[in-house]
Amino acid sequence: EESSPLALLRLVQGLCYGMALNAGNTLSVDVTPSPRRDEANSLFMRTGRIGIGIGLIAATLSAALLGPAGTYYFSLAAGTLAFFAACLLHVPFHAPLRLSLCSTDRYLMPRLWPEILNTLLLAAVPGILAASILQDTPLPLSSPTAHIGLWMAGAAGFLGALLLQRRKAETLSPSVRTLTGFCIAAASCLCLLPQEGHMLSLAGLFLLTAGVELAASGLLHCFVRMARHSQRCTATNSYLLAWESGFAGGICLGIHRTGSAGQVALCLALAALLFFLFFTRRHYKRNKILQAH
Repeated sequence: EESSPLALLRLVQGLCYGMALNAGNTLSVDVTPSPRRDEANSLFMRTGRIGIGIGLIAATLSAALLGPAGTYYFSLAAGTLAFFAACLLHVPFHAPLRLSLCSTDRYLMPRLWPEILNTLLLAAVPGILAASILQDTPLPLSSPTAHIGLWMAGAAGFLGALLLQRRKAETLSPSVRTLTGFCIAAASCLCLLPQEGHMLSLAGLFLLTAGVELAASGLLHCFVRMARHSQRCTATNSYLLAWESGFAGGICLGIHRTGSAGQVALCLALAALLFFLFFTRRHYKRNKILQAH
């Protein structure tokens, strides 16, 4: 009974978060000129992944410096800043779509089920490992400084993946980018399997963020290219739904795991790689409507 109010609060938070996320994605496309909407989609998704990383770092530091209440203070401050940032956005007028009350038109595209499932599997990998790192298991780290070192290694991997995509944009096709990302993510799990070894942990976080960024960007490309022009927001919202659900599910697995989180993450990364090879890539090539760059 004591947990019921908290569960209801979490439910409301999740509903509000989902509406805000989908609305933000829709607006990011609406306020962007058509030739640059692919860039806007990628920027919005990458900003979300950066925000997750910043949130994890802030949770670690605020809890260490201010106690358990510090996490709530930071969340309140971040939510307030997001509210004022949204107020500064000018939204051009659009005619109402007159959708039914329970329509899924703006956030779910069922025919993209292979891409959705692949994104779920991919997002669960960093979710499991993030939960493990925050609990200092299987990584024997207890000080905030050690945590900062891990997150810095992750940030370096993320930036490295961005630079690689920028320099090799003409030669890295979505399939090659995604396959490379899955392979690197699986290799990162091998680095995080040992129970000891700080340098292996740093290398694992570097590879994890680099691999996830490459694979996630490639999958987003598949989502967008599988959509007609009027379905672009629906496709990207489907991607967001799959990513957020997979990451949250990975955190739950990481918290309630029965064995090594690295082993579970490795199995999921390999499953995502095989699923992409034998299902998603073929589905994309067979059904895409717009030609990939």
